[in-house]
Amino acid sequence: MSVASLSTATGYAAATSVASSASVATAVAFALAAAVGGMSRVALDTTIRRRRPGPLGIALVNVVGSLLLGLLAGACLDPTLFLIAGVGLCGSFTTFSTAILDVVSRWQRRARIAAVALLLLTLGCSLLACAAGYAIGLRL
Repeated sequence: MSVASLSTATGYAAATSVASSASVATAVAFALAAAVGGMSRVALDTTIRRRRPGPLGIALVNVVGSLLLGLLAGACLDPTLFLIAGVGLCGSFTTFSTAILDVVSRWQRRARIAAVALLLLTLGCSLLACAAGYAIGLRL
């Protein structure tokens, strides 16, 4: 399966069709996975920011989340399981809105090179991580 077909065959598109007819158990599992993902993001980012202030925590969260999401998609999970683990857990764990806010904040402080570098590194590393996870998932 190509990366281009990732979102239509095993990923988000299949998961959203499951979501429209989800059972109560699936909805509860999704909510719990989303809660775990969000709390994990905050815990990891907070831990890293205590040791090294700056955007490293959110960048690492997005790279790790992208790797995990690629792995789940490559493993061709059942659409319900992908909805729970991929969309619920990984979707609430990653936070590109916060990453972009970090970029905008640097840009507004006139740290333009740092802003562009952060943007390119976050997106580039997340893309590579997702592709690597997908390739690993195909072999599972």
